[in-house]
Amino acid sequence: MDVFEHIAEPEKAVEPLATALRPGGILFGRFDVLPDENRPSHIARDFGPMFNRLNELGFEECWRDDWLWGHQGFRKVWEAKRGRRRGDIAARSKFPF
Repeated sequence: MDVFEHIAEPEKAVEPLATALRPGGILFGRFDVLPDENRPSHIARDFGPMFNRLNELGFEECWRDDWLWGHQGFRKVWEAKRGRRRGDIAARSKFPF
């Protein structure tokens, strides 16, 4: 997803995504944006609160592209409501990361 920089409060946008993803699911997106006066629709600049919320919802970063666009992958490793960790998720994942 390359939309988070267009959302005023991206930390709230990840909650329904967390509900939709089961443990082992991966949220892939771009969470880095530089100020650009030619792109005024890039309104989110600080993704720290969103990363904190992802952690609270049971996600861990599983991949990062520091080279080009700042994409990251976050794997849901446990259910926030139950607090149960799923240890064998990586082995069942269809993604190489």
